[in-house]
Amino acid sequence: MKTQCGRLISTFAAAAFAATSWAAVSPSEYQLKAVFLFNFAQFVQWPADAFPSPTTPFLICVIGSDPFGVDLDNVVRSEVVNEHPLEVRRIQAAAQSADCNLLYIADSERPRLPQILSTVRDRPILTVCDATAEPQRSGVMIQLLRDSNRIHLRIDLAAAKAAQLTIS
Repeated sequence: MKTQCGRLISTFAAAAFAATSWAAVSPSEYQLKAVFLFNFAQFVQWPADAFPSPTTPFLICVIGSDPFGVDLDNVVRSEVVNEHPLEVRRIQAAAQSADCNLLYIADSERPRLPQILSTVRDRPILTVCDATAEPQRSGVMIQLLRDSNRIHLRIDLAAAKAAQLTIS
């Protein structure tokens, strides 16, 4: 755990350094959020049975209209989480989420959010979405809230625990 914390600090320090050294070219909101998704993959613990084999890919799925473009693919390219190669998959229906480990729910899916959450409920799938001015979305484990030039997190630990996930 100590190594993971050190790695987390190093990763965020590198991101902060990159953000300050890119003064002329600031990263976009979704470039930053892609880095957050990558970090969530590293610092959330999944139950052992979430991966059928040691070589099963860690799947980051995006449901709905993909706001990341190639940025998410670029961030996870050639990366590994606990010996699982990272892959990005775009899906259009919650029924396609069975193999996902992390599910980013795009804003285009807001009307179907209750159905999506019902489909993945109590399964070891970390759910992430953008927060809005609406009250906290019950059941979404991590909400990303943009405030000026910062990204804040809203975390629903009860939803994560129900899915047998541990958020460090």
